[in-house]
Amino acid sequence: MIGKTGLWVLLCIMLTSCAMPSAKPARLNASNAKPEVIMETFLRSFVAYDYERCRSLLADGATITIIRQDGTQEFERSMQSATDWLNTIEQSGVKGLDTFQIEIHDITSQTHRHGATVTVKFTASGSAPGMAFANSGFDTGNLIETAEGWRIAHYSSFESFSGSE
Repeated sequence: MIGKTGLWVLLCIMLTSCAMPSAKPARLNASNAKPEVIMETFLRSFVAYDYERCRSLLADGATITIIRQDGTQEFERSMQSATDWLNTIEQSGVKGLDTFQIEIHDITSQTHRHGATVTVKFTASGSAPGMAFANSGFDTGNLIETAEGWRIAHYSSFESFSGSE
């Protein structure tokens, strides 16, 4: 028969032999990631020029809207398929920059029966020979649950942009 001390020792051995969590951060498993993780991953992948990763986080038929104020009272507006937008950026966009970074200040998320809405407050900056830019604003993703997990159905960026040469 095992006494109280023996029982405690046995319990401690059992608990310490259980798999402990790894000290290494796990690679994103987009099939079970929360909506806010999908949005942050999309932004960070975009800045890293990882457009394939960005595409993998989009729902079929995803769209993107950009509303940008460029130092005046006028707003530039565009809406297109997210795939077309990424293709354009990939061919002629931000890859020519020497530096490109984003700072995420806040992420809020609301989940509802239709999906989730995630808003990211950010600032970004970059430079290339003879020019520099900064922008700040809010990116909002409307996400839906698919067989592959949460995916971005509509991405909207509302930003203030300034540049110099």
